[in-house]
Amino acid sequence: MWAIPQILCDRFDRRRIMFWISALAAISALVVSMLGSHQLLALTLAVAVFTGLSASIYPVAVAITNDRMESSRIVAASATLLLSYGIGSVIGPVVLSKLIQLLGPEGLFYGYAAALIVLAAATSYRIPILRTLRWRIRNTLCRPCPKWILATQSLSIRQRLKWMR
Repeated sequence: MWAIPQILCDRFDRRRIMFWISALAAISALVVSMLGSHQLLALTLAVAVFTGLSASIYPVAVAITNDRMESSRIVAASATLLLSYGIGSVIGPVVLSKLIQLLGPEGLFYGYAAALIVLAAATSYRIPILRTLRWRIRNTLCRPCPKWILATQSLSIRQRLKWMR
């Protein structure tokens, strides 16, 4: 993973980072497909940006998954991620070769852009759903903290129990 997505993942919500990485990678794939071979320096830079961003997707997905899993289920979740990665590695070349036959060499990056746009859309769809679920769980399971508990934070446990009676 590039250092920039790693630093951002440590500071911000990883789902939002996944959205922005996939959206920017899709944009760079579209730029690559539109440039063609006329501007070699711009093409090289766009391919470098696309490669760096798309290589950061899997580590961010693993980090998101590990954040959401119980420690006893992390191995099973990692196996599922590897299986889905393998399925994509098998299906991707078949589909993209058909796009290359239809659209020419630019079809490769058009296909990448389409897949990344689907990933960005799915990620942006999941962000508010998980936020509202977290809010509902927090508000149904936890009552608001009374002000007197905040005032007794410096007291010992016995003194707190006296305050609660």
